Amino acid sequence: MSGTKVFNEDPKQIKPLVHGLNNGSPTPIAVNSSGRVKTLIYDVNGNMINFISSSYKDLRVVQIFAEAGWLFNYNVNPYMIISKTTGSGNVSVSNSKAVLQTSATTNSSAKIESIRVIRAVPGVGSLVRFSALFTTGVTGSTQIIGIGDETDGLFFGYNGTSFGVMRRQNGTDYWTPQSSWNGDKFDGTGVSGVTLDPAKGNEYYITFQAPGFGYVSFGIEDPSTGDLIIAHKLRFANSSTKPFLLNNTLPLMAEVENTTNNTNISLETASGMAFNEGIVTDALDTRNSISASKTNISTEKAILTIRNKFTYQSKTNRVRIKLDFLSISVDGTKNAEVRLIKNTTLGGTPSWTDINTNTSVIEYDTSATIVTGGNLIISSQVAKNISKDLFLGDLNIFLSPGDILTVSASTSGTAEVSVTLSWREMF
Repeated sequence: MSGTKVFNEDPKQIKPLVHGLNNGSPTPIAVNSSGRVKTLIYDVNGNMINFISSSYKDLRVVQIFAEAGWLFNYNVNPYMIISKTTGSGNVSVSNSKAVLQTSATTNSSAKIESIRVIRAVPGVGSLVRFSALFTTGVTGSTQIIGIGDETDGLFFGYNGTSFGVMRRQNGTDYWTPQSSWNGDKFDGTGVSGVTLDPAKGNEYYITFQAPGFGYVSFGIEDPSTGDLIIAHKLRFANSSTKPFLLNNTLPLMAEVENTTNNTNISLETASGMAFNEGIVTDALDTRNSISASKTNISTEKAILTIRNKFTYQSKTNRVRIKLDFLSISVDGTKNAEVRLIKNTTLGGTPSWTDINTNTSVIEYDTSATIVTGGNLIISSQVAKNISKDLFLGDLNIFLSPGDILTVSASTSGTAEVSVTLSWREMF
């Protein structure tokens, strides 16, 4: 047909086939289910280059921001990690790893979760990376690690003897076993060729679009290349009527539990971090403040206390608040020391009042008297008959649900101390 022209009045009828040469043999160009050409890029040595994309398929050129994480080089720091056990469960540290064990007892559990949380917001993806070593699964036991809590979350782990991934929504667990993964099953038959051994240390990751109707992907690092390989995807767009998670504020969490099993189940993790794939602004924050004053201050007394409530709008509260401003005024004969104390024990008879029942997760008290114990956050000397402003935003002082923060004062003379505290509520 050399020199022959092909003509058709309807160009749509012309359907050329595009081929490439593969070792000298014509091969059709591969496309995906949307008809888009699949492109793989290789380096000069023939190794495929893996370009990492965000949860929203952007080439990872955006900066990721660490929000919550853990390390265990020394201990399980109670200012960073909450540990909970039941029965004979225990949490310890060995070889820079947190070790969660049930012991060889039924009805026992051990759990850790980060005090800091990731707050997933609309339009910004989230990424969670963590290491884990599991015990081979046993009937009557559960092992999970990922992002979430007892109500909502995304996890890798064992459901009895079955290893897989799990989505928790409003307290209900939805497991997908490894044999049903729709990506690389990590059983030696996938594109990576890797057979996963959960009893060995591996690097896992989870990415998800802001809780709604987007997608979630679970992946594992290829031990040969360091590439992150997708193991399973969950898709909710155009198929669900309920968001895949019902809350957007979640900690890192790991847990082992024996129900009917009476052998020791152990889960270990060396590190983990949750990131937002972009800047999370204060677009969804609200602001509040409260003032209080007390006279005849000499020995240390509580001036003002705020508490992040456990329950808000008849739901479990997960909103964190971030302090950003403290104003102090002292009218007296001597300088005063003003302190910010977290989770102190209040003396007297505290009486709690909502800042606003409909718009705020905070309640406050001005009736308490003495303070005992707690975590001293800030101590500041304020000269007599003067005011002082402290900008706290850069200090990352957060209150989780159940936390209280007290402003107290003392002086070697007598004084009236007035304070104003303001904060952001991070819905």
